[in-house]
Amino acid sequence: MNSIDFEQACKDYKIIENVLQFWINPQAAIPDAKALARAAGMQTVELDQLLNRWAGIDAGILFAWLTQSFVQHSWPRAADIPAAVSETETSFWRPLVFRTHLRPSSIPSEASADENERMLYGVHPTPFGPALIGLTGRGIGWLSFETQKSGEGLKAMQGYWHGARWVHHPKATRIMIERIFAPPFAGPPPAVHLHGTPFQIRVWRQLCTVPSASSTTYSALAKAVRRPRAIRAAATSVGKNPISYLIPCHRVWRKNGGVGGYRWGITRKYAMMIWEMGQQTGHSRPQSA
Repeated sequence: MNSIDFEQACKDYKIIENVLQFWINPQAAIPDAKALARAAGMQTVELDQLLNRWAGIDAGILFAWLTQSFVQHSWPRAADIPAAVSETETSFWRPLVFRTHLRPSSIPSEASADENERMLYGVHPTPFGPALIGLTGRGIGWLSFETQKSGEGLKAMQGYWHGARWVHHPKATRIMIERIFAPPFAGPPPAVHLHGTPFQIRVWRQLCTVPSASSTTYSALAKAVRRPRAIRAAATSVGKNPISYLIPCHRVWRKNGGVGGYRWGITRKYAMMIWEMGQQTGHSRPQSA
């Protein structure tokens, strides 16, 4: 497995975020690879080196993928996501194991399943910027990313696990971050520990059947959980996913190819898809020192 320099990848992401934001903003004409480099304040060869270090691609590949997304309105699609899994199933897609508390729809989402839960948390660099992770005694209970709103992730995590006992433990959380963003996983499969309504749990489970570097739609997701008319409810459940990236809500796009929403920023949603596609190209990432 190629190793990742997480500090460097996090710094690289800030530049890539600027490039993607430049592309997303309305343009008089489709910018080319040189324009992307100028947006980064770099020569094309320098952007090539940064992209290769971050995702094993270059500016030409990035330009081609972005053009496909914006002009052809498409990302690679999962052929058919499987039929809905049973609510009682505890492991459906390795490497994740779900440990859940079902909550009646009438109970607010801020009501924790166990208000005496001990939560270890920490903030760490990742290929998508600083990430906040929370670990309970049963698994990963939270994963979010830094936004322009300072403290938004911590506030959301504390609301989701209302009443938990918070312990800042970056040593433990760093190990899990490195497992998540430097697959394949070693050792036993990681578990996720979350609570939600039966419908939310079904949607979050189903998200994990969408392969890396591919996408599905909100309507296909609703159909897969046997609620084909509940497209809006499925989209709402996707938006309330408490464990970003690992439960891959970033792989859900609109039927017309539009980006849709993303709780932690649509620029990051694009970046996640591009990074995953880069892992599939077979390009070698430079080994960290």
